Amino acid sequence: MLRMEPGERVRVIVIRQGGIAGALLTYASDTASMPPERAARLRALVEASGTLTETPDPMTRRAPGGRDLIEWEITVEVGARSRTVRVTEDAVGPALGELIAFVRG
Repeated sequence: MLRMEPGERVRVIVIRQGGIAGALLTYASDTASMPPERAARLRALVEASGTLTETPDPMTRRAPGGRDLIEWEITVEVGARSRTVRVTEDAVGPALGELIAFVRG
């Protein structure tokens, strides 16, 4: 479990892979390079997504019968600490989906 202290730098890296095309795309957002209101929004989305507090890797659902699903790898760096979660597109809930969308721009 990670904790964010007020004003502590937060960086989120989202990697999208798989799907029919098998494309690998990387996106990142960093509070150090954002206006304060966007940085606050990123921090709130990280908190709401559960990526800091959920216990082990939530990638428990895999593509049935060869179906090509997009897989997401989300790494949250808080200061010098980090946590990575992996999930297939069918297991992304609304809060995690909002974080992914924000980081993707």
